[in-house]
Amino acid sequence: MKNTLKSITTITLIGLLTLFNSCAKDGKDGAPGPSGAAGTNGNANVKNINVTIYTSDWVLNSGVYSYDKYLFEIGQNIIDNGMVLAYLESSFGSETWVALPFSMKNVELNYAFWKYYVSFTASLGSGATPSNPGLTRFKVLIVQGTARLSNPHVDFNDYNQVKAAFDLKD
Repeated sequence: MKNTLKSITTITLIGLLTLFNSCAKDGKDGAPGPSGAAGTNGNANVKNINVTIYTSDWVLNSGVYSYDKYLFEIGQNIIDNGMVLAYLESSFGSETWVALPFSMKNVELNYAFWKYYVSFTASLGSGATPSNPGLTRFKVLIVQGTARLSNPHVDFNDYNQVKAAFDLKD
């Protein structure tokens, strides 16, 4: 017990001495350090997240392929006040994005979200089982309520308009 108290006292004294000796003697701030590298441009109110789903990631259940992605950015504030948008890359590697839901060759690609998750689905309208969607890329935008409200003119189905309005970088 005595050794523990001695150790705590010694560490506290060293910490206090370091704190007081590291201050400038005249009480003024020291010289400024070098400037850091410039950060990337963007928008703190909008998160732009790429999601790649591999063929083996899709899960077939009751004739619907699905994939759930954990995204901690979808918190209660987003659910209550913001929005979550999803876009499909129209042809893998093309960087051309179309808003979900999207139909192609009778396959409906859609998404849903809830707290901390976004779910992508692929289904046939007829109730039949579609083919596995295969390698697919999506872009998920998580938009704070203030950003959504301050951009009422934006067509959120047009990714290029959204990208320009929020100064997003791919």
